[in-house]
Amino acid sequence: MYLKLVKSKNYTYLKICESYRDKGKVRQRVVANLGRLDILQKHGLENIVNDLAKFISSEKLKNYKDIS
Repeated sequence: MYLKLVKSKNYTYLKICESYRDKGKVRQRVVANLGRLDILQKHGLENIVNDLAKFISSEKLKNYKDIS
């Protein structure tokens, strides 16, 4: 997974994306749209990043990987 900045008209949006293979071709899909970057920066983008880091290191994600 990776973070992607997408520009649309006057705004920049932050999305969480992942790459996967479909019939031998690499494709990308949006896992979550976090919203407009300017609003996230005003209201705690650092908190979101810290929460994601905690989730990644948690047992929840390890169990999720075992399922998929």
